[in-house]
Amino acid sequence: MKITHIFLALLLLLVPACGERADGPEEPLLKNKDRDFVKTTMEGAERDAKILLFTSRDDCEFCDLTESFLGDIAAQSPLITLETLSLEEDGARAQELGIERAPGIAIL
Repeated sequence: MKITHIFLALLLLLVPACGERADGPEEPLLKNKDRDFVKTTMEGAERDAKILLFTSRDDCEFCDLTESFLGDIAAQSPLITLETLSLEEDGARAQELGIERAPGIAIL
């Protein structure tokens, strides 16, 4: 299974979590079974995975939640890095990757 497929599957977990965290306590978004899945999968990985998250200072309702979720994923393996960029300041890079809105995610 490709690393990008794994991350896409994990990102699908974020959608239901968006509504649950609005006023809830500060706790990790990944469940233990999902953490174990990331750790196990990355143990067999042949290459590092870099996640680029593009955020915006202009009305980005889910940027903080997305960054927290992706940070939780990245914390599971030293092979995963998360870099947060600004859509306004790094617009050329975002355009190069086809990202037009925030939060925008690219997995490299």
